[in-house]
Amino acid sequence: EMDPDRGSALSRADMVRDIRIMKRLNINSVRTSHYPNNPLWLELADEYGLYLVGETNLETHGVNGEYPTNHPDWTKACVARAQNMVHRDKNHACA
Repeated sequence: EMDPDRGSALSRADMVRDIRIMKRLNINSVRTSHYPNNPLWLELADEYGLYLVGETNLETHGVNGEYPTNHPDWTKACVARAQNMVHRDKNHACA
């Protein structure tokens, strides 16, 4: 998801190169971060047989025991983000 020259502006060729390196090293799964990934990443993972473990868009570092982890006022928003991730990725074999 990062290139030393282009930052997060990866091309298709960059992603394919990275996936091929991972497959050559017998890496078959990747845990993604808490922000939405480029849809092309999921398409390529499907094509190359790479299993993606998605993380919901719920960044809570630095608020352990506070909002939104255990506070009912945040439940609806947290569930909505998880549902959005499932709906986004549900038709991808990799996810």
